[in-house]
Amino acid sequence: MAEPQAWYCKACGAILGWQDENGLTVHPQAVERYTIPSRSEEIWVTCRQCHTIQIWRARVELRPSVRLDNPPPAAPQ
Repeated sequence: MAEPQAWYCKACGAILGWQDENGLTVHPQAVERYTIPSRSEEIWVTCRQCHTIQIWRARVELRPSVRLDNPPPAAPQ
C-alpha cells in the first residue's frame, strides 16, 4: 500500500484532502464546497481557509477514481 499524498490548496497551502491508490478523499473541514461538473474532467474546489476557488483537472492531477465524502448523485444511465 502506497502512502497517502496530501492534496494542498494552490493558494494558501492548506491540506484539502488525501490521495491514495483508491482516489481522492476530501477533508470536509478544509473544503468550503466542491463541484464536479457533469461530463468534465475537472473538480472545482473552494478552500475554507482562503476562499480561493481552484480547478483541479482529474486527468492530470488526480487518479481516475475520485472518492468524496458527499458525492453528487450519479447520472442516469
